[in-house]
Amino acid sequence: RTLVARSRPGITERLNADSLAFFIRTFGSLSRPRLVEPGVFFTRDGTSELVGGLIRTLSGLPGREPTHALGRLASDSALAAWRPGVERALSQQRVLRRDASHIYPEPAAVIEALRDRAPANATDLRALVVDRLTRLDQKLRTTNANRWRQFWNESGKSGQAVEPKHENACRDALLAMLRPLLPEGCDAQPEGQYAKNRRADIRVACGPWNVPVEIKKNAHRDLWRAAREQLLACYATDPATEGLGIYLVLWFGPEETAPLERGRRPATPEDLRNAVVKGLTAAERRRAAVLVMDVTPP
Repeated sequence: RTLVARSRPGITERLNADSLAFFIRTFGSLSRPRLVEPGVFFTRDGTSELVGGLIRTLSGLPGREPTHALGRLASDSALAAWRPGVERALSQQRVLRRDASHIYPEPAAVIEALRDRAPANATDLRALVVDRLTRLDQKLRTTNANRWRQFWNESGKSGQAVEPKHENACRDALLAMLRPLLPEGCDAQPEGQYAKNRRADIRVACGPWNVPVEIKKNAHRDLWRAAREQLLACYATDPATEGLGIYLVLWFGPEETAPLERGRRPATPEDLRNAVVKGLTAAERRRAAVLVMDVTPP
């Protein structure tokens, strides 16, 4: 312990991710922080101070190895006292990793994107999908095709909408409408697979990029948590997404909406969207595009 603690300044910066994780696990299990705040460790002794510095160093390394190392440390029961700080360090490292791996498009790719063709990066791809979903939302209830009917079970005699269809059936109907609107080279598939065998409702891919689309009916019990706990935590961690995703809520009417823990139940699609966005942090709002599609009968 004394040898590491008294090492020359800067020596820890020369350690790789596995070595840093080894020292964090070794010394972290022997010490506890008094208080942990984002990027700041208030410590009890020199060992705790050392562990805090090692965690900060590890979070400042780009690449997959530091991500995996911090993930293992966050789930290590021997480091339970350090878990909040490690989890924040992991979040910061993921942002650093995405920034470091971002590939700026070639001029030809930018021109293609401006011509409404293949997107130049994940940001362009998400903007493209948001645009197409917005167009669908505008047309669902204003054309004589009555596309909104594909989201409802209807009465056999009168054809009256009686209840919303199952979420997967709604997803399939939406996917069938979306595919023809995408430019050549873009592919949209249901049940897009991501890390730890997690599956987004729709995965739109083009070249090396992809964007997950998580869909929830407004009656779903996880309506208010899914943007953070599913879309961002499980799907948008894939490097090919650049940390971006789309959270799409299907609006079947105010009486269907899952209740808020606090505040009034949203009365309109825009109210619901505002409530979802309000529940996200500023960083999460940049990563998750929130859309609410009105599928009620006109």
